[in-house]
Amino acid sequence: MKAASFIEDWIRTKKNNPTDFANDFPAVLDRGILIRKILLHLRKDQDVTKDINGAVMNPEVRQVHQLILTRELYGTEDDYFFYFTINLLEACSIRYNVPVLVIRIALNHLGFMIQDGAVTIKPEH
Repeated sequence: MKAASFIEDWIRTKKNNPTDFANDFPAVLDRGILIRKILLHLRKDQDVTKDINGAVMNPEVRQVHQLILTRELYGTEDDYFFYFTINLLEACSIRYNVPVLVIRIALNHLGFMIQDGAVTIKPEH
């Protein structure tokens, strides 16, 4: 929901063109995958301090668990990519002021990634 609110604000208040989302969405996903890799690497380290939820207490990433991209890291990048996109689509679909074009862009991007073999769909998806 926070991501959908941000997108709505980004388009309405900041007067961005919804077609710009076609360039920005893949960049957001790439950044999320990078953050996921960093967090997984840090969590492998046994000498780090973790909170009660298992999040790393490293000062550089202390607040990163609050980011929408890291709420759930999932088992694989494909799972992460698929579920983040579907959850974003769902949240944007119930927001009246998010243009349908944004939803189509995200859905088309996911479809292209599946067709190109960059994302593998599993039966549980």
